[in-house]
Amino acid sequence: MPPKVVRPRTDSAMLPLTLGGTIASLVAGWFLGAWVFKPAHTGISPDGEGSAPVAIEPATPDASVAPTVAAPPPDAGPPAIVVPVTVGGGLLNACGDGEEMDLPGPRCDPPPGLESLLRTQLQSVLGTCPAALGAARDPSKALSLGLRVDFARHRVVSLLGRSSSVPDKVSYVPCVNNARAAFEAVWRIQSPHPRYQYFFTAHFGPMRGPIPAPVPPVAPFARGTPVAPVAPVAPATPATPATPDADLPTAAQLLRMPAMSQTVVAWRAAIVREAPRTGAIIDRVPQNTHIEIVDRRGSWYAIRWERTHVGWTYRDAIGQ
Repeated sequence: MPPKVVRPRTDSAMLPLTLGGTIASLVAGWFLGAWVFKPAHTGISPDGEGSAPVAIEPATPDASVAPTVAAPPPDAGPPAIVVPVTVGGGLLNACGDGEEMDLPGPRCDPPPGLESLLRTQLQSVLGTCPAALGAARDPSKALSLGLRVDFARHRVVSLLGRSSSVPDKVSYVPCVNNARAAFEAVWRIQSPHPRYQYFFTAHFGPMRGPIPAPVPPVAPFARGTPVAPVAPVAPATPATPATPDADLPTAAQLLRMPAMSQTVVAWRAAIVREAPRTGAIIDRVPQNTHIEIVDRRGSWYAIRWERTHVGWTYRDAIGQ
């Protein structure tokens, strides 16, 4: 007896529904995938051909919002008066490899460009010094000023020369010493020795037109009704004694004052200042230099040496 083969039935009522659902699912999946994985616009069309770039219109600024404009800086007043100055060629008179200037000028190797740079910068600084206006009234007067250049410490120190004839000549020393930024370019020069000393001669003026008189300071005022300044009330008893350097004589007065006594410098070098304690350093007088004592304020002595130089030094430096 042959085996009986059972064939699947093709006339089932569910078969059309099953095939239709499968086809519908495939079509829906294709459209969903095409929408999710839609490529970004890169200038290339889907068929691989180039397409024209899309022009983007710039945004129009809102006309109701005014642009912010920075306010101009307030007027700082008229510019400072710069007196014309003529500085002659510098004389190299000493240099040194240590702390002292122990080599004379002919034995020094001057760095190329150092003298010219010092002269140019000194000329620009001297024209702004407060005493320059007074010196410009008589252009025949001269200022002799030395510059000690210390490459090891990046420092330029000025000292007054003997042949200075301008009025208020001592005031130029602190004026130049305070202008450190003017000599910054010096430290880019290569120097055979760490220390040099130059001397320059400067003439002030002539000024074009009348020389302006010093402008007195304007007293501060408040808005509204001006209020008269109130004088300070002095205490009944002084809390501290008067300072020993009150009413200091000027350099010109010290030059004319009679000598109280004579002595020599005891230290290796006596540091001389423009005023006691906090005055600017104007010179260093070497040991055993003969000096005259012309005034005294506490522990500080006004000394005069070589008849044309004056200043203040501490008592220990001169053995007092």
